[in-house]
Amino acid sequence: MSKYVFIYPHPDDESYNGSLLIQKLVGEGHDVSLVTLTKGGLGENHTDSKDLKAQRVEEIKKATELLNIHKYKILDYQDGSLKTTSANWAKALTKILSCKTDYVVTYDPTGTTGHPDHIVVSEFIYNHWRIIKNYKLLWYLPSFWQWQFYIKNKSQTKYKPSFVITGTFTTKLKKLAAIYQHGSQFNKSLANRLKHYLFILTGQESYHLVNNQDRPKFVYNTSN
Repeated sequence: MSKYVFIYPHPDDESYNGSLLIQKLVGEGHDVSLVTLTKGGLGENHTDSKDLKAQRVEEIKKATELLNIHKYKILDYQDGSLKTTSANWAKALTKILSCKTDYVVTYDPTGTTGHPDHIVVSEFIYNHWRIIKNYKLLWYLPSFWQWQFYIKNKSQTKYKPSFVITGTFTTKLKKLAAIYQHGSQFNKSLANRLKHYLFILTGQESYHLVNNQDRPKFVYNTSN
């Protein structure tokens, strides 16, 4: 069995952008752990929480329990400013990446939504992998719907998937359930619920195994 570490900036990233793969790996008996660099204190607040960070910590705990992730770290670096505060978190992330693992999973250079926190974490991990190469690096690739709705610069490289997780009806429902655990981030309008049903139940997760021929460009959109 292999050891996988999923690394994201925010609570809920793991549910939207990785939970089909997580379910597959856990079901096969692999060692799966999760790291988020922030507690998401600048995220949306659809529940009008007075302490959004505390609520988001509780939400991700429920999501990890649902996905059977028993090892996780929720760090508390500055949400929304990871690009300009890398000196604060670089040492901690380097230490995590230096631990013995087989695979690290994170965003591709688009960050899926173009969020600068997503992109800078992807860039940092790629640069670490390029020098060290003591683990294999997997990029989560934006789905068809994510590419259409979130990627503003359509000239960015669309990497070829190394493998695709189609999922089953049951695992897709569990993905939806994991997303719903992050209630503070979820607009519960009927239109938004129907959009999520469409995106998740008709979608899949694609991953690219990074190699020496990849020459990624990390483009930051100042509007995000």
